[in-house]
Amino acid sequence: MFKLFIKVSLMTLILGFSFSVPRKKCFNSTSPLTEDKSDVTLYKPSKNFEIESLNLEKQFNNIVEDFSFQSPVEIDTVTSEGDVVLNDFTIDNKTITCSLSHFVDNSHITLKFYKNNELIDSQTIYFAKDNNNTFYSSALSLDVVKRKAGKKLSYDVVYNTENNEEIKIPHQVATTYGLGATGSVYGQLKWKDEQGKAHPLVHAKVKATMTNSWWTEETYTDGMGNYQISYENIWHMFGGIPTIFISPESYNVKVSTDGDYVKSHEFSSSEGGEFSYTFSPIDDTDIGQAMMIFQAVKNFSDYAKYMNNNTPIDFCNVIYPDKKTCYNNLGIHVEKVNKITGYPEPYASWDAIGHEYGHHVQRYFQISDSPGGKHSSKRNLIDMQYEDKKNHHTLEESKERGYKLSWSEGWATFFSIIAQSHLNMDLKSIPTVGDNSYTDYDEIDYSLDSYGGYGDASELAIQRFLFKLYDYHMDEYDKFWIDETVLWDLVVTNKPVTFYGFINVLYNQGYNKHDLGLLMSQYDIITGSMDITNNYYDKLPSFTWSTYMGSQYLRFNKFDLYFESLDGTLIHKETNLSCSGVTMTYTPSKEVWQSIYDSPDSKFNCYFVARQNLSYTSGNYYSELFTFDKPTSYSSKKVQIKPNEWGFQDRYYYSSDIDNINSLEEDTNHIKYSTITKNGLTITTERLRCGYIQNSYINLSPRRENAGYSYLELNFSSPICSFMYSLAYWSLNENLDGEAVLKVKNTKGTWETLTNLLSLDLNVKNNGIKRYNHYMPFGVTAIRFESTASAVGDRNKGRLSIDDMVFGKGILQQDNQYYITNYAKTNP
Repeated sequence: MFKLFIKVSLMTLILGFSFSVPRKKCFNSTSPLTEDKSDVTLYKPSKNFEIESLNLEKQFNNIVEDFSFQSPVEIDTVTSEGDVVLNDFTIDNKTITCSLSHFVDNSHITLKFYKNNELIDSQTIYFAKDNNNTFYSSALSLDVVKRKAGKKLSYDVVYNTENNEEIKIPHQVATTYGLGATGSVYGQLKWKDEQGKAHPLVHAKVKATMTNSWWTEETYTDGMGNYQISYENIWHMFGGIPTIFISPESYNVKVSTDGDYVKSHEFSSSEGGEFSYTFSPIDDTDIGQAMMIFQAVKNFSDYAKYMNNNTPIDFCNVIYPDKKTCYNNLGIHVEKVNKITGYPEPYASWDAIGHEYGHHVQRYFQISDSPGGKHSSKRNLIDMQYEDKKNHHTLEESKERGYKLSWSEGWATFFSIIAQSHLNMDLKSIPTVGDNSYTDYDEIDYSLDSYGGYGDASELAIQRFLFKLYDYHMDEYDKFWIDETVLWDLVVTNKPVTFYGFINVLYNQGYNKHDLGLLMSQYDIITGSMDITNNYYDKLPSFTWSTYMGSQYLRFNKFDLYFESLDGTLIHKETNLSCSGVTMTYTPSKEVWQSIYDSPDSKFNCYFVARQNLSYTSGNYYSELFTFDKPTSYSSKKVQIKPNEWGFQDRYYYSSDIDNINSLEEDTNHIKYSTITKNGLTITTERLRCGYIQNSYINLSPRRENAGYSYLELNFSSPICSFMYSLAYWSLNENLDGEAVLKVKNTKGTWETLTNLLSLDLNVKNNGIKRYNHYMPFGVTAIRFESTASAVGDRNKGRLSIDDMVFGKGILQQDNQYYITNYAKTNP
C-alpha cells in the first residue's frame, strides 16, 4: 500500500464535495497583549561560558572535514568521545577549528573544550550517511541527520502548511465500495522517563481518519492516558480502514521539530480495535523524548491556566531538538546534548523547560521587559552586561539591562519550581521533578530554599527571595508566608519588570519594610549590618554601613537615615545623604545626638533607605531595623564615678567626730577620708557633713544645730582638665541660707572659687537633676564643694545632692566635650 497526499482544495474540485476542514492551530507570536520582541532570546539559567557552533549543519563527502566553534574565552585543550576521530585542532583568536575523520553512519562525537584543565563547554555532532555515501552532520540529534539522509524512522515528521490537510488514500483496499464503516479505536498511551518508569500520556492529541473517506475526528487522552473514538456508518470510497495519529500536542501546547511529530497506527479492520503504546526516550528517540517534553509543558500550561482564573493563556510551541535551550517569539527551544552523569537530559529537565515556559507566561502578561541575552545564576547581571566585550554596553546601559534581565530570569525559575509543587505524586517520582531545587543538564543544581545571591540584579537572589516569600517555613531572617496566588496577583496586576519595582509593590501593599530588608540582606541586595562607634556620653557617634548592592561596578550612592524610638515614633531623619565609597558614615550633630538620647527607653532604632541613581533611580530599599543602646559611660579619657562607688557611709558626721582624725591611715572607718582609683586616676577624699544618703546621692548638709558648715574635697593623683557634675536640692524646703561654692586648686597649689553653686538655678532632685561642666585648660589638682547655713534645728537640712561626677584627663579641648548633658539618673 502506498500513501498519496492531495490538497483538500484539489479534491473538492474533482469530486464536487463541499465541506470544511478545521484550520491547524498555529502559535501566534504577536499576541495583541504583548509587544513582539523578535530579537529577544531568553536562555535558561546557565554557566558562565558557552561555545557557539559555526558550521555543524552540512553535508560532505570528504574523508576529513573541519568543524568550527567560537569561544568567549581562550581555549587550550579539546578532547573527544564517540565514534568519530578528532585528528587535531587549531585556535585562532578564540575560533577553534577541529579536524574530524573516520565518519561512521548513525554516529556521534562529543568535543569538550578546556581552559587550564577547567571544562568550559562541550558540543556533540551527529552523523548519518545516505545511499550515495554522502554524510550529513547536525548538532541537533541523530534523528535529524537520519531524516536528512533519507532514512526511515519509527515515526513520521509531517510538514503541514496552513489550510492543508493530509488525506491518505490506499492503493488497495479490502472492503466493498460505499459501505458505512462502524466501530471504535481505543487504547492507553504512556511515556517512559529517563529511568524507564512509565507514566500516563495525558491530554495528548489522537486523530483518527478513515482511508478512502473524508471522515476525521480528534480527541485527547484522559488523565490515565486512555483514548477512544467511536464511529458509525462512515461513508468511504472503495473501503475504509481507520488510522490513528498520535502527536505531542494539546489544546494550547505542542512539541514539534522542523515538522510535526506523528506516531501513526493503521488498524487491520474497518471496525478498528485497540492500540496501546508506551513511548520511550531511548527506543523512540526524538519523538519519545518529545513526549516527555510535552508532558512537562502541558503541566506548566495547566498551572498557568489555574493561576489565571482557570482561563488558558496563549498557545505555546516547543521546538525540539534545537541548538540552544531558550525562549523567543517562536516559542520554547530545547537543545539536545549527551547526558552528564548525575544530571537529566534536556528533554527531562523539567526545571529548565518550566523556566522557559515562565518566559512565555511573562510575554502573555507583560511582566517582563527583558533585553534577552546570556546570563548566569552565579553572577550579578549588571556586571555580566558590562563585561560583555562583544556588545560593549556602557555602565548605564548595563544597569538597565541587568535589572530587567535578572527579574525576567529569576521570576521564570520561581514559576517553574512553584508550578511543579502542584504535580501529582507519580510525576514527582521522576528525579529532579517537583522538588525545591533547580537542576538541569548543564551541571547546575542549587536549592531555591536557601540564602545567598548577588544583589538585586541577580537571578539567583530574586528566585530565592520569591521562594522565601512563598514558602510557609519561617526563621530568624524570613518572616513571610505569602500565598502563591497573592504573589501571582501582585506581579500580574502591577507588572513590575525589575526586582526593585516588585519590592515597591510590596511596600505599597503594606508588607513590613524592615522585615523585607532583613530578608533582602541574606541575598546581598542590601547590607544586613550597621555599626556604631563612639557610643559614649562625651563623643559624637558615627553610624557606618556598607554601600554594597551585589555589583562590582555599582554601589548604593544615596541614602535616607531614620532614628526612631522603640515604639516607632520618629526622632530624627536625614535625607539624601551621598556616598561614593564602599561604606557610608553619618555623624549626628550635638543637637541630634541629644534628641536621640532624650527619647524614651534605654535603646533606640535606626534604619536607612538605599538607592542608586546612575542614569535613573533604582532601589529605595528599606533596611532592617537596627537597635542600639544609648550611651552609658564616657570614653577612655574621662573618669566617671557614681555616688555608690565612693564608699561613703549613710551618715552626716559632725566636727567633733572627725577633728582627731588627721590622715587616711588613721581613718579606718572612712569617716573623714577615703580613696578610689579608676581608669588610672586616684582620688583621695576629705569631707564633713557629707554622706551617701539613702543609697541615692552624695549629700552635703550644713544646716543643723552644732553644724553650719559642710564640704567635700577631692584630691587627684594627676591634674584634670575638665569636670562635670550633677547637682540639685534634696527637697523643696532646704533653707540653705548661707553660701555654696565650688573651688579648684590649680597646679601651683592655690585655691580659687570656680562658681557660685546657688547661682546655677538648681532643681529639686525629683524634678530632674541638672548637669554642669567646666573646662580648665591648665589643669587642677583638687576640687572642693563647700556650703554654709545657720546651725539650727534638729533635722538635717540645707542639703545639696551630688550625682555622677566625671573628670577629664585629656588636655585638649576636644577631649573634654560633654555632649550628653541631660540624661536620666541610673540607679546604682
